[in-house]
Formats: sequence, structure tokens, C-alpha cells
Amino acid sequence: MIKKITSLLLLTFIVNIVFGQQANTLIKSVSEKFSQVKNFKSNVNIDFDIPSINMEKMNGKVFYKAPNKFKVKLSGVAFLPKQNPFELYNLLRDTSAYVAVSNGAEDVSGIRTQVVSVLPIKEQDVVLLKCWINPVSNCIEKSQITTKSSGTITSTYFYAANLNYPLPYKINFSIDLTKFKIPKMIAVDINSKKKSNSNASGRTTGSITFNMSKYEINKGVKEDNF
Repeated sequence: MIKKITSLLLLTFIVNIVFGQQANTLIKSVSEKFSQVKNFKSNVNIDFDIPSINMEKMNGKVFYKAPNKFKVKLSGVAFLPKQNPFELYNLLRDTSAYVAVSNGAEDVSGIRTQVVSVLPIKEQDVVLLKCWINPVSNCIEKSQITTKSSGTITSTYFYAANLNYPLPYKINFSIDLTKFKIPKMIAVDINSKKKSNSNASGRTTGSITFNMSKYEINKGVKEDNF
């Protein structure tokens, strides 16, 4: 009986090591691919689906500079996810800052992905990061970031075929509205322009979609854009 228990524990230990190695290999491939992006700017068109608030589409520019500078500039007023959608690459870059665990395979938008959970070792705002990774393109097809300050934000990424850089043409953010706070001044500005609808459905989630185009990659981005 003791031998069976010992063998089972040993098998579990070996499986965990193998799954951990697989997860780390996937993350390394993703990080190395994204490290090719030193900076970029692009056009962005933003769609909002937030209960109780009517907002028209907004156009603007997106700016990024490695390792974690990110800015959206719009012609109007908007509330956006606090998280930089590319911040997860900065977290994944430091392999000593987390433990990675493989969680099997799942389909995302018709693509077979490998699911990896990342648990930060040090105390920080991010509690858990899950990544759905395409092992062929080494792109993240979907991510789910759980934070203390903003709840859970799930992002789904859409890429063009034969892409040279892992930059999506569309990102859809699903937002936990119980944690997503709208600043008072922004709420006043929105209400003054267009009357809000009541959230009769009682929905607790909303979405914001970035449609990105005309990327200019690694051509330099000025610091005053941030």
C-alpha cells in the first residue's frame, strides 16, 4: 500500500514537472516572438457595449513602446480598461516572477490552443493570468487577467493571416462591471451628450472592442505620445 502511494506521488510529481516545462516552453516562444516589437502606432476604432450607457464609435490612435508604455488617444471622451492589453507580455518576460502551469487544450475562435495559467510569486495587483496560446503561430489568442483592483478582464485577439509580428487587428475586452468604475467627470460628459438607457437586463458584463489598422511597427514613437 505504501509503495502504491509513493509511486502515485512520484508520478504526480513527474507529471507536474513535465506540464510545467511545457508551459514554460510555450511562454518563452510567445515572449521571444513579441520581443520583436520594439514600438508601434496604429489607427483604432473603438466600439462600446456597456449596459446603461449609449456611446458612439470613437476613432483615435494607439501608441506602444517596449517594455510597457501604452497610450490610446481619442478625439472624444471615453473610459477604457485600465490594463495595457500588451502588459501581459511584460509579466511573462520575467520567468522568475511567476509559476506557470499547463491546463490542457481548448478551441478559441476555431483555433486549437494550449491553456497556460500563470500565478505571480510576489504580491501585486495581478492575481492570476490565463493565456490561450496558439502553439503554431506562438500568438496569444485569448487572455484572462484577474486583478485586485479591476476584477477580471477577458481579452480575445484576432490576427491577420501570415502575420510578421504578433499584433492583432482586433481585440475584444469583456469587462466585469461590478469592479469597473466610471469616473464621475466622464459619466457627466457622457450623460450631457446622450441620455443613458437603464440596465434593465441586469447584466454584470460589458465589452469594448478595439479595431486596429495601419500599423507602423518599429519606426519609432516619440515620448510625448505617452
